[in-house]
Amino acid sequence: MSSPFVRILEKINDYLALVGGLLVFVMSVLTSADIVGRQVLGKAIPGTYEIVQYLMVYVIFFAIADLESKNGNVRVELLATHLSKRGKALLSIAGAACGLFIFVLMLYANGIYTWESWVGRETMYGIQGAPLYIWKFGVPLGCFFMRIQLTITITKATRRMIAGER
Repeated sequence: MSSPFVRILEKINDYLALVGGLLVFVMSVLTSADIVGRQVLGKAIPGTYEIVQYLMVYVIFFAIADLESKNGNVRVELLATHLSKRGKALLSIAGAACGLFIFVLMLYANGIYTWESWVGRETMYGIQGAPLYIWKFGVPLGCFFMRIQLTITITKATRRMIAGER
């Protein structure tokens, strides 16, 4: 049975993934409307390319922790199929530890980058005056939840490895 913290985190991950999915729908509608506008009316929707580009950040980084919690991220099964349960758990720990290291670095670097963008009130290059810092916030937020999820993955795999020793 998982702890209340893990259940809350799973709910947050589910909602973030849902928001990411809804943003894919918004991107599709916006892109379709832009294409129809260009082809039928001869006018594009200003800023469509930029908005879709920035929404993609939220789509990716909002879904990644949910994907990890459901063991949906890409793994090399060719090696894992030949390992014992303990070996599979050890491989899972090693992979999650590498991912954790990378996401902690990404969280740190993008957190600083987003903060500087916020303080400087950075604006988009394609849409004059539109804030860019809002779009940058999705990366550190997604990295934060992924960092927590990878820590949980390591904890669960460690428990499996210890249980397999008995």
